[in-house]
Amino acid sequence: MRPLRRIVTPILGLALALWVPACTGGDDPPPGSPSVAPSEGDGVVSEDLGDTVFVPGRFAYRFNSIIAQATFDGSVATLHIRNESESELGAPSLYVIGADDRRYDGVAQGAAAINAGEQASLELTFPDAVTAQSIGLAVLSFGEMNVGAMAPVPVS
Repeated sequence: MRPLRRIVTPILGLALALWVPACTGGDDPPPGSPSVAPSEGDGVVSEDLGDTVFVPGRFAYRFNSIIAQATFDGSVATLHIRNESESELGAPSLYVIGADDRRYDGVAQGAAAINAGEQASLELTFPDAVTAQSIGLAVLSFGEMNVGAMAPVPVS
């Protein structure tokens, strides 16, 4: 029985040595893990400034050297575009998604491509269901290229 005791006793001791720290949760992080100590900096401070109020019927777009503004008066929108890119833009177009979740396309007379470095303004007519208050989303396109949503303009 003694030879068995010589084998079992060290194995039990080793198992116990491994098991006890695992049960206590161990305070040391595993080697190579990132530190979780709190930072000494000020951190991010947020303050609720309340709701943001937007100007009804005013939208802006600025990306890749293209600047555009749309202003709705009733169901007519005036679109001003400045092409500061190095490429020609296709004829501009605009559609909106109304509060009723329907898509409404604007119709522009004489919309034409805009050369690099040039500006253009045009009027788009929408169905009567479109008003400054009914627009949920305004989307700008140049030719077949949809460049994305225009942002509502906040009250300054």
